[in-house]
Amino acid sequence: MARLQPEDSFSIVPARVEDCGRGDHRLSAWQQYDLFEDFENNLDKLAIDLGGVSLSNKETEDLRTKNEKLIRDLFNNAIVFYYTRDFEKSLNLFTLITDLQPDSHGAWNNKGNALDGLGRQEEAIAAYDKALEIKPDSHEAWYNKGDALDALGRQEAAIAAYDKALEIKPDDHEAWDNKGTALFQLGRQEAAIAAYDKALEIKPDDHRAWNNKGNALNALGRLEEAIEAYDKALEIKPDKLGAWYNKGNTLDALGRQEEAIEAYKKALYFSEKNNSSHSELIRKTIDKLKAEMN
Repeated sequence: MARLQPEDSFSIVPARVEDCGRGDHRLSAWQQYDLFEDFENNLDKLAIDLGGVSLSNKETEDLRTKNEKLIRDLFNNAIVFYYTRDFEKSLNLFTLITDLQPDSHGAWNNKGNALDGLGRQEEAIAAYDKALEIKPDSHEAWYNKGDALDALGRQEAAIAAYDKALEIKPDDHEAWDNKGTALFQLGRQEAAIAAYDKALEIKPDDHRAWNNKGNALNALGRLEEAIEAYDKALEIKPDKLGAWYNKGNTLDALGRQEEAIEAYKKALYFSEKNNSSHSELIRKTIDKLKAEMN
């Protein structure tokens, strides 16, 4: 998911719905407060921990204007809609905010994210560009622009955007990983591996980078090393069905069919457990390999 930015001043960003055990149930803008027990007391404690004052302190004066309060409420509600995947409502609110406050780079960035969620990548890129006009060193906007460009198949431009993000924040393992994937799609496997290695240097337990590194090694014919990379991904995330499937393909290419079938079975197990759409493909792969062995 793209990277949201809070409003320029401190903002409470609600947890994702999936983290709250609510499945994909969509919350209203106001139901967000029901996600946590004793919400007001916990929020009060948070305010104090952050160096502020108790919300119950009647002497505290809220110096924000009425419009500033309105924009803050709109901003937080738009973020709630984004995290509950109601991208249309999120877009409507962020559009209203950019009309009211056209110099808010965070609002333009988040408007881009809502557009991206709707599959409107060209418009998303235009919104990210507006954010970058206002704040050229917005790491989030460069990163998100890279993702949108990659989705459009414009890998060279995506790499340039990721490089800008990495100039600003060199320790962003996800930007290194995504840059690696864009390089992989261009057939530049050695460069992709170097990018994945940078991601893993920063975050050694990045299962996605290990799996992607395995794919790049596989493309170079370095099959044993690819299996080692897939195994690292599976040590970190044993239910990563993509790594199991990729490992199965690599074992099959090495002529180790029995082991390949076991890896495919693992992939099928996790696919069915998670109601994945890949189950039928995995079954066909197993059946085909068994037929070839007989």
